[in-house]
Amino acid sequence: MNSKFVMIFILSAICVLSVKSEEGKMCPFLAACLKETDGKVKPEDLKALKDATLENLDDISEDVLCVSKCALEKRKVLVDDKIDVDKMMTDKMLMENILKKEDFSECLKKIDAIKQCGDIKEFMKCKILFTKD
Repeated sequence: MNSKFVMIFILSAICVLSVKSEEGKMCPFLAACLKETDGKVKPEDLKALKDATLENLDDISEDVLCVSKCALEKRKVLVDDKIDVDKMMTDKMLMENILKKEDFSECLKKIDAIKQCGDIKEFMKCKILFTKD
C-alpha cells in the first residue's frame, strides 16, 4: 500500500492549518520538535516519513523517528508512552485518510508502549496498513 499520507498524517497530527502563521512558517509543534534535535533533523529529512513503507521503515533514522514521537506527544495523541486511541479515533483530521477505521483502532491497541523513538515504527506500521493511497 502506498504510504504517501504517512507524512501528511504526522504533520496533521501536529499541525492544524489554522495555527500556521501568516508567513507560512512551520507550525509550532513541529518546529519545537525539530528544534529539540539541535539541528540534527532538517524539515527536508521528514521526507523519509512520506516515503515510508513496511519494507523501508528500518531505514528511517532514529532522529527522524524522535521528531515523529515528539510531535505525537505534543499533539497529545501519545500520552504516558501509549497511543490515546479514543482521541485518535475522534479526531477528524487525523482519521481523514484512514480506511477500515475499526481495524486501524485494533492495530493501535496492540501497541504495548512507545517509550523510545524506534517504537514509533509500530504506530507507523498501523498507519501505513490502513491509509488510503
